[in-house]
Amino acid sequence: QGITRITTETGAGQWGSALSMACKMFDVECILFNLSGHGVCDLGAYEKFFGDHLEDYSYPQAKIDAAIAELPELE
Repeated sequence: QGITRITTETGAGQWGSALSMACKMFDVECILFNLSGHGVCDLGAYEKFFGDHLEDYSYPQAKIDAAIAELPELE
């Protein structure tokens, strides 16, 4: 269908997790919002996203690695 960008809100996270995995598989840009669970609060963020006023941010790999290193090992 030519979709290159998708945005949505996620409540408990199941929908957002599944959608982000699918977007990664199909090389589609994905923005998830989980501000308050109320769609009306997300409208301003949606407008900024579709108006190209938001900047893509990738969390630094070094910080991700440091956080993972602090997780307890599973037995």
